[in-house]
Amino acid sequence: MDEEISKFSRYMNRHQFVLFISGVIVLTVLLVAIALTLYVSSGTAQLDLSRPGLEKIRTQVRSDESFKGFSSSGSLDDASLKQFETLYDQRLKEVESVDAFGNDVLSPKSLQIDQQPATE
Repeated sequence: MDEEISKFSRYMNRHQFVLFISGVIVLTVLLVAIALTLYVSSGTAQLDLSRPGLEKIRTQVRSDESFKGFSSSGSLDDASLKQFETLYDQRLKEVESVDAFGNDVLSPKSLQIDQQPATE
């Protein structure tokens, strides 16, 4: 009995790295399977417009023309920093205007989804 345990112990010590890598791969596959299951079962997959085959719907989605974003390219000087601060303050006021403890926190207006759907 002790001889079998020592053989197993020597085998484990000799192949420790390979067993560790194999365990990590098995754990990774298991976690990815769980994540994909949650992705499909929660309904998030239906909202993901980046999937192949949804190019037609992607072109129909209306963009928010009222907000002009900050340019990711260009010079970084005082004028661009002031422009960023102005845009940031505008969005901050919109976010702060919603009463986080009110009854209508999840209303379409406060979530800003009260626009017409893209499929119409």
